[in-house]
Amino acid sequence: MKRRTVRWLFLAWALVSTGWLANSYRTRGVGPALLAGSVDADENLFLPAHAQGVHSGLVFICGSGVAAEAYVPMLHPVADAGFPVVIIKLPLRFAPLDSNKDEALQRVRRAMAAHGDIRRWVVAGHSLGGALAARLVHDAPNLPAARWYWWARPIPSSRISPACAFPLPRCSLPTMAWRAWAT
Repeated sequence: MKRRTVRWLFLAWALVSTGWLANSYRTRGVGPALLAGSVDADENLFLPAHAQGVHSGLVFICGSGVAAEAYVPMLHPVADAGFPVVIIKLPLRFAPLDSNKDEALQRVRRAMAAHGDIRRWVVAGHSLGGALAARLVHDAPNLPAARWYWWARPIPSSRISPACAFPLPRCSLPTMAWRAWAT
């Protein structure tokens, strides 16, 4: 009888925990005003630039399990400064398989090709997205003009050389520094 009670309590705990985790995935605190003007596609979320004739842009790869909308408050100031931002969504929200990771990198390449007027790109990512950004830079070192990794997991040394990585003293992307680099 006691074993049966413990099993039911464990099952109830597992169901409640799963429900809580599924509910916590939602993006909170992103108002409709921040998402206004963005283009939400199956593969990415595009924040258009508010200026014409811009030749620099930012491609940001989401982290595992994080909705693209969650990055909008952090990246919207870059779009407000006049630079287009493309937030790449991971396949299945986690990209668990190598084929999913390859698909995410194909999404980055398609997004860059879709905006042919942009000549210089910053490739950035959070967590797994940062690792994928590093992989993209490693596979095509002449592709991006700059890299930015935000809380990225370690890359095996065989996949990327130390020359492709650089330390960031703090994790911020001030608009003024961005403007100075991109113009």
